[in-house]
Amino acid sequence: RADIEVLTLFELKIGGYEVFNAKFSEKTLNTILLEISLIYFSKKFL
Repeated sequence: RADIEVLTLFELKIGGYEVFNAKFSEKTLNTILLEISLIYFSKKFL
């Protein structure tokens, strides 16, 4: 499934669960969500 692939890429990009479980500022979180969206749509449509 594409969402699982995106999550895997996301985990690799930020260095694993330790970073994933850390508290992000709202700005950082929005940036990460945007990057996930870009990865997802590029994999889905390109």
